[in-house]
Amino acid sequence: MEVRIYVDADAVVTQDYGVAAMALGKGAYCIHQSGRWYTNNNIDELLMQRHVTKKHKEVYVKII
Repeated sequence: MEVRIYVDADAVVTQDYGVAAMALGKGAYCIHQSGRWYTNNNIDELLMQRHVTKKHKEVYVKII
């Protein structure tokens, strides 16, 4: 997936943490569709939560 930012102050509305991380890295403002802002201060934690949740689901599926 490619994220094109034309101006540093572009705004991106997304529910995907990966897209938000890429957009933040290019200087854009990012907001979730529910109104929560993605920032350089919270994106790492959000990505880690996504990763941990995915791993827990994989383990749960293997047990069943």
